Amino acid sequence: MLQGISQFGHGIGPLLETGILSKDAAKQLLISMLRRFKLGREVEEAIDQPIEETPDEDAGAKQAEQQAQQMEMQKSQAEMQSRMQELEMKGQQQQQHMQSEMQKMQMQGQQDQMAHQAKIKEIEMKMVQDREKHQFEMRSLAVKENQVGK
Repeated sequence: MLQGISQFGHGIGPLLETGILSKDAAKQLLISMLRRFKLGREVEEAIDQPIEETPDEDAGAKQAEQQAQQMEMQKSQAEMQSRMQELEMKGQQQQQHMQSEMQKMQMQGQQDQMAHQAKIKEIEMKMVQDREKHQFEMRSLAVKENQVGK
């Protein structure tokens, strides 16, 4: 008989857990099975009494564990967000630094170009002066030769 009750419990347990079979239906099946053994009305009444549901002690532990996991997830997310903001700020700082360096290089390039153009102008002016000096000297020499030849 005990073996039959044990087998009944193992077989009916999954049906109760999944909700395929109600608790009342499971009780009626058990009572009808036990009637064959003629255990008496007292056993049938004990089985037929409503089952007081005991609070699941594990539920509190599970809930606490879930809350701890949730808090850990929130902490991780906050750390990730903080790290992302930090990286964004560093990226912006680097970008600003690079822009500043580019501006400095452009300004230096413009200054170098202006200095080069000034040097070219200086050389051109020197060449014009040298040519005019040479032409003046050539005219002066020609005038002297004309005076000597007369």
